[in-house]
Amino acid sequence: MDKKGWLKVLEAVIAITLLIGVLVYIMSINAPKKDISGDVYEKEKFILDTVSKNDSLRNDIMANNTYNINSTVVKMIPTTWDFETKICELDSICSGDSRMPLNQDVFSSEIVVTTNKTSYNPRKLRLFVWGK
Repeated sequence: MDKKGWLKVLEAVIAITLLIGVLVYIMSINAPKKDISGDVYEKEKFILDTVSKNDSLRNDIMANNTYNINSTVVKMIPTTWDFETKICELDSICSGDSRMPLNQDVFSSEIVVTTNKTSYNPRKLRLFVWGK
């Protein structure tokens, strides 16, 4: 039997496999990313509306306490997303901290809570969301 023929077939199979691998890699790099901004903003709006309608959470915003707010948000947010909440004065810039990633999109929404049943102390709650 001629072993040179089998070597030529093996070389051709390896070459085709490498070529297909390179093509799949190039196509995966150039694949368009899915735009999730609409879904994220819709979910953020739902979460912030829920927080603003809850008297207990409104009191937490007035007291500048994010623990209960974070525990509520973590129950509503998808597990593939990470988040941060910030409570700020109305006239201040409410920015995130160093925990937020620099190499991916961060989505932000806010609500203004102006009063609870006992006091007038306007604050804003800002929700930052990004992928894990």
